[in-house]
Amino acid sequence: MYSINKTGITKRLETWQLIIPLVDNSGNKFSQTQIDEILENIGVTFPGYTMVNCMGFWKDQTQTYKDENLQVIIDTLPNASADTSSFFSNLKDELCKTLGQEKIYVTKTGDKEELISFKEFFSELGLELETTKNSDEENVNLARQLVANHDFILKRLAYETVVLQRDLISKKIIWERKICGIRLRTEFEDNFSPDAILCGADQLNQLGNAIFQNKEIVIVGDYEYQKYFLEKVGYKPIVEATLGSIGNDIAFTDQQGNPITTKKFIELFTMTVFSNYMVLREENFQSSEIKINVGQDGSMQIGENKINGNYLFHCPAVIRSKEIQELILVCLNQAISQYENNQLDTIALLQTKARTKYVKNRAMVRNMINNR
Repeated sequence: MYSINKTGITKRLETWQLIIPLVDNSGNKFSQTQIDEILENIGVTFPGYTMVNCMGFWKDQTQTYKDENLQVIIDTLPNASADTSSFFSNLKDELCKTLGQEKIYVTKTGDKEELISFKEFFSELGLELETTKNSDEENVNLARQLVANHDFILKRLAYETVVLQRDLISKKIIWERKICGIRLRTEFEDNFSPDAILCGADQLNQLGNAIFQNKEIVIVGDYEYQKYFLEKVGYKPIVEATLGSIGNDIAFTDQQGNPITTKKFIELFTMTVFSNYMVLREENFQSSEIKINVGQDGSMQIGENKINGNYLFHCPAVIRSKEIQELILVCLNQAISQYENNQLDTIALLQTKARTKYVKNRAMVRNMINNR
């Protein structure tokens, strides 16, 4: 995927193209809302794409036809090829039905290489490093260590802060951590108040204690630890909702107030509830000690045992449809089963944690358990 030399890195990419018709077979334009929904679906799956307005011509035995189309060009990493192929296969079927087309054209146009700097390379991996302070040899060596471990992104689960301290003389925050056994060091400007509490994003005990103090909290490494999987990697639901007879209308909003489809709502809501289930499981509650319900006003998750006490999470939402409530429970059961059997997709799991304040919630539960 990556090739390294003394001046930079070349990254191998696969390019996919999708042709979206802008008019139906009778020459009537599809609504902008329909086109926007298609592009939103692509946008939440891939970090970026390029659009080009284009025309196509085809003819039968009697006349020539002209089509107005939108060409969507997407660059993906080779290791995501199977997921990309599956995505477009499903999208082709969906667009043929919703747009009334006999055929939707998807092509994989081949491989290409992009030249990127060391700074761009480390940024792509979500690492907060100042490469200008390193020599070319140091950058090459670090890049080789990362590339040599081909699944280093997945291994970010083993992230560990080893040094986090303030240098009062230079007014810097010094942060050292290990990712995949590779030791990294970063220095930040320290513009915070003297009594601010420093916490690494992976330091649950310290974070839990800090939350309940009336002081400023500086969380170091939040982006590198989790948000990378939210901002840099295409969206992957913890489980994919199969709607069946339920319509996929834009009938809900996400937590930021953006309109979303029913399918996306079910997947995101499932993700939030399941995250709280994980918090309780990983703070010493057995599966049988956790109760989950889903109703018209959202979901409650209750963990209860004699050692740790009782803990309640509430995920509010307006879910009037009984069918949708039942489908959410189906998705939750599927996610829990895969979790208990170590079958969850690692990227989807990390995205779930990044989207749902998993670290903060777990830190709070741990603090309350420790202080009982």
